[in-house]
Amino acid sequence: MSHVAVTAAENPNLAPQAEITASAADDAAAKVADGLVPAAAQPAKPGILAVDFQSDPAKAGWELLQFSGIQTPAKGGWVPGSRTRESSDSKSGDFGYVSVENGYWQSSPFGVTPHQYYRLTFQSHAQVPGYWAAMFFAADGQMLPADHNSGIFQTDDWIDNELYFQAKADAASARLWFFPASPKDGHTICIRNVTLATATDQQVLDWADRLYATLPPVQYQPPRDRWTLIPRTIEKLRRGEPLRIVILGDSIGNDTGSSPLDKLIQRQYPGSRVTVITSIRGGARRVPSPAQVVERVPGGAAARRDVVHARRDARQRPRRPGRRTHAGEVLRACRSVSRRR
Repeated sequence: MSHVAVTAAENPNLAPQAEITASAADDAAAKVADGLVPAAAQPAKPGILAVDFQSDPAKAGWELLQFSGIQTPAKGGWVPGSRTRESSDSKSGDFGYVSVENGYWQSSPFGVTPHQYYRLTFQSHAQVPGYWAAMFFAADGQMLPADHNSGIFQTDDWIDNELYFQAKADAASARLWFFPASPKDGHTICIRNVTLATATDQQVLDWADRLYATLPPVQYQPPRDRWTLIPRTIEKLRRGEPLRIVILGDSIGNDTGSSPLDKLIQRQYPGSRVTVITSIRGGARRVPSPAQVVERVPGGAAARRDVVHARRDARQRPRRPGRRTHAGEVLRACRSVSRRR
């Protein structure tokens, strides 16, 4: 990566800002690593990240960066404080924090286990709406296309944030990003007291229940015969056999894959084992070809061999009346991900 000097913005409401040297963000094509398997449910382990910003975050591997292709320098900074996370649980007080007006703050890298869930907490004070994101990297250091992101709300004071995310299928490490949705001169997003730990299944489900309880209820009565077209899938769920769900698409598919879909299905079908694999390309506006499906499905060589085998099987089946559509071929190519181990 190339290195550029980034000077923190002057803000009359903050203490003097620090000057930080940061790496320019590079767009990276995704490369997959073979042999990764879903993580088994395990108890939460604290201490992956615990940052109170009492000391210079740059020395701990945090960087203030600008997005690739943007000519305007990144603007933000670090404000040290005199109180630590352990000294008080009050939202007010002299805590250290980082701020960003333009660009984004990137955390130091941390190792992740594919399909493991993580609990992220931080406090935010945002003068404009923003985002946080977990960006994932393969074992060779290349950034994966699929990420997990969510909003940071605009507020008049500090608020607590509790979020959960799942490491993607081929992820070996990750970094956290914090940035404004639309940069505005003189308006910052401030972040402090960042912690990260692995999460249990029950923590994820409890969080999802609390979140969904705030949404308007959906009035929907599913048809009685809704399972007739996926009998093998339902049998796998009822028997407790492994079931893999592949989500192909763009940013909409990425957001769908960021939901705790696997844990919710497993609660509905006790004993089931569900793995969700998200394969996305930003801005994709058409169904990929069967050959692209084989290339893009993450999860190691075994998953890709399943797709190749499914394509061969599809060619051997007798043709049904009517035209065979491109989308139908793609669906046939993907079907084995839920059929085969």
